[in-house]
Amino acid sequence: MFDIHELVHPIIGAPMAGGPTTPALVAAVSRVGGLGFLPGGYLSPHQFHQRICEVKALTDRPFGVNLFVPDGSERGSNSDQLWHQYRKQLQSTATLLGTALPVTPRRHDDHFADKLNVVLQEQPAVISFTFGLPTAHVIEQMRHARIGTIATVTSEDEAREAAGAGVDMLCVQGPEAGGHRATFRAEAEPTDVPLAALVAAIRRETFLPIIAAGGIDSRRRVNEMLASGADAVQIGTLMLGCVEADVKAVHLRAILGVKAPPTVVTRSFTGRPARALANNFTREHSASAPALYPEVHYLTAPLRGAAAKAGEDAYLNLWAGARADSVRRTSAAALVAELTPRAPDDDLTSETLAIVGLGPRGLAVLERSIAVARDNPMRRFVVDCFDDTEPGAGRVWTTTQPSTLLMNTVSSQVTMFPDETVATMASASDGPSLFDWLQSPDSDGWLNWDESLAIERRELGPNDYPTRRMYGHYLVWVLSKLVASAPSNIQIFIHRDTVARIDQDGTTGWVVHSKEPPLSVRKAVLAVGHTPATPSDEERCLHEQATEHGLGYIGTGDADWEAARAIRSDDTVLIKGLGLVFFDYLSILTEGRGGTFKADGNELRYTPSGREPHIVAGCRRGVPHHARGINQKGVAARHQPRFLTPTRIAALLDESRVRGGLDFMTDVWPIIKREVEFVYLSTLAQQRGLPQLDKSAECLVRALEHSDEDRVVALAELGFSKDDFLEWSQLTDPCEDAPVTSTGDFEGWLKEYLRRDIASARAGNVRDPLKAALDSLRDLRNEIRQVMEHDTVTPDSYRTGVVDFYNPLSAFLSIGPPMERISQLLALVRAGVVSVVGPRTEVGLSPSGRWFMRSPLVSGSQVEGGWLIDARLPAFSADTTGSGLLTGLLERGYARAHAVCEYRSGAIQVTERPYRVVSSDGRPHSDLYCFGIPTEGLTWATAAGIRPCAGSVIVADADHIAEDALAQSA
Repeated sequence: MFDIHELVHPIIGAPMAGGPTTPALVAAVSRVGGLGFLPGGYLSPHQFHQRICEVKALTDRPFGVNLFVPDGSERGSNSDQLWHQYRKQLQSTATLLGTALPVTPRRHDDHFADKLNVVLQEQPAVISFTFGLPTAHVIEQMRHARIGTIATVTSEDEAREAAGAGVDMLCVQGPEAGGHRATFRAEAEPTDVPLAALVAAIRRETFLPIIAAGGIDSRRRVNEMLASGADAVQIGTLMLGCVEADVKAVHLRAILGVKAPPTVVTRSFTGRPARALANNFTREHSASAPALYPEVHYLTAPLRGAAAKAGEDAYLNLWAGARADSVRRTSAAALVAELTPRAPDDDLTSETLAIVGLGPRGLAVLERSIAVARDNPMRRFVVDCFDDTEPGAGRVWTTTQPSTLLMNTVSSQVTMFPDETVATMASASDGPSLFDWLQSPDSDGWLNWDESLAIERRELGPNDYPTRRMYGHYLVWVLSKLVASAPSNIQIFIHRDTVARIDQDGTTGWVVHSKEPPLSVRKAVLAVGHTPATPSDEERCLHEQATEHGLGYIGTGDADWEAARAIRSDDTVLIKGLGLVFFDYLSILTEGRGGTFKADGNELRYTPSGREPHIVAGCRRGVPHHARGINQKGVAARHQPRFLTPTRIAALLDESRVRGGLDFMTDVWPIIKREVEFVYLSTLAQQRGLPQLDKSAECLVRALEHSDEDRVVALAELGFSKDDFLEWSQLTDPCEDAPVTSTGDFEGWLKEYLRRDIASARAGNVRDPLKAALDSLRDLRNEIRQVMEHDTVTPDSYRTGVVDFYNPLSAFLSIGPPMERISQLLALVRAGVVSVVGPRTEVGLSPSGRWFMRSPLVSGSQVEGGWLIDARLPAFSADTTGSGLLTGLLERGYARAHAVCEYRSGAIQVTERPYRVVSSDGRPHSDLYCFGIPTEGLTWATAAGIRPCAGSVIVADADHIAEDALAQSA
């Protein structure tokens, strides 16, 4: 006989009839150690039998089935009259939806006896009953067949009745449950006693196992129910977001919208009380619907069918619990991992690891940890993953952000899985790139419910730029895939929670403190990504001025689309910065407000919606980041170094050790310049068909190795004039020759500058000399990283050469927006929606009490406005981080900021791989690691993503961390 206490996870999937609970969902819950439940309601006996067989084909784990107990009560003499009156009220809705209503009431037992025979034939582990109790004979039949029985109850009285009837377990349903309340009688009004109190009261009267159902939306609520006396919990509404569920697209859109409507308990759809999202139908008919089930259910069936076909949510039964705003797109496996209780001392005989931050880098560590577990089947592992925003996507890639925000990497060059170009210690695992995932059936259920995602999926090519929310969905899918495919010797717990602090524990390693009970783990990895920064003195001053003068102000950081909603169409917005965050705000305030771009010859034309503010922008250089060239490299092609070769890198590292550090501007930058110039000139040669370079490029390499004067001669022999050389001064200061006599002159110059950039980008990152050259900076990241990290460059040189010079220049030249964004900016300038003031931009408060922006170099450029946005992304600094977790580690001496002599890089100090955190006394921890952005300055380019076929450093780093963290304990 089934024993609920033998479940690996005390999580039961609700049997949601009418479609949502599919055999795939049932099997997915059972496979990971919960209990899936298949609904039999509204199915024919044949359909019911077929679905049981489907579940069995998908899993050999225990699962349950659910049946509706027929309503055997006598109808009152006026029941037909009440039915006809209600039918008359519904006629106008039927006419609106173009459908016909039944003309006579229908009662039906839902083939109860035939379905019982199916259950006895197929013998699932357990059967639950809803809407009443079966006869004692039925319960005895099930017991004889060793099938456990569960009665669904909504009150203490029903629980007593069910216990007296001899059922094996009770499913106690509380008032927050979505869908039908399971009262034994249709006319009964369900109690509003809170679930925890109801469970506690019933526990005092019975020793039967109790399953708590209704309003379970978090691990905290699961723990609350278990503490109240429940043995397990049943999840319904949250599973509507599971990719294995079959939920109508219109239903999903209503629940997963920015803000789901409130829920109400209504009889309007079926005659029984049921909780649903409020809509026109519930508002118009809840008060008058008679308590007749299933007669009202069959009466409204044509309306619901027509509304579903038309995609009209105003007349649909959008079943949802009171906490529907907690629903999100996920998988059953990931949801179970997120809800399963984790005892503070759970399984400390295993290797336990906490991963704090579950964006791309945290995911990479998780993927590698699973690989370690797969390689060590005789050992047991427990991994706790923490993320307070959206596990998998993290904060930057959240799936709820505006659909106008784009990545700046093409879809084929984004992945989360290792490939043969990465030398890993743990076994490699297969998985698709973002583009490959979009082409596979795996993405169907994740994207097809949302029209904009479905359109993007169909239209997105391998060289196109996906939206950030699309990447977020990919990351969430990756997390779900990892959890679902993990071997049985690793337990994964997902905590949607903020880690407030981590403290050392002499016996177990570390104690992780969050809103949940403290957890003891042996080792921990900090993969927190971008953290908020403490406002600078300048930002605090600007904020105070904004408050004093009633102005709008948004400080540095990722685009804050929520704050931007307050900007009115009659406002003038001053945006400081013309990098990637600027383009995010540009899309939010234009396309995001209903404006449209359409082709106008070779350019775009913008049609305003009338809801855009006037946007004025400026920055130090006066122009936006260079557009990325159209990708012509496919997935794997990249510039192979001609100068920064493994031999040259080894020599540089040796020289650094001898000299105590390299000088970036003298030792490294000239080599990077030669690489860029090589790509530029070799592409130019191919464009011109210069015969000297047809057979070999070695002659160009030798020419570029010469000193300045000899180089000119050598390049001339190859057919290049001095005019062919890259003008680095123009690249670094593009406004050097711009007209500045008036704003009109500068705007005219800017338009032509943007047109040239667009034309160059359109030619592509292989065929266009400039875009090919600039794209090589991205290709060279792995090589550049080797001579930039861990104090290879002297502190002073790192500050002046890398931080002040190279990083901003590299961002400006090679990490710019897609060409589409520059085309849109040109269209917005042409439409008068956007103005750019010019170089050396200054901002401040004018004597009139308004924000001003101006270029001191452009005559008449000053503009005033009511909003100021600082569209810059501040670099991480341990000295200014707003992360309470990192600050606490620094203050308590568990970590220290990286410093050499007088230079403070801002990084959390770590060792070389596997990046162990260094404590205040200079000793590295053996059980605490930090990975990614908080180490920027000691490591380099930590914001870059995982690129396939490119020997990803991120994957290799994660592999070293996982191998070290999960090494056999002494």
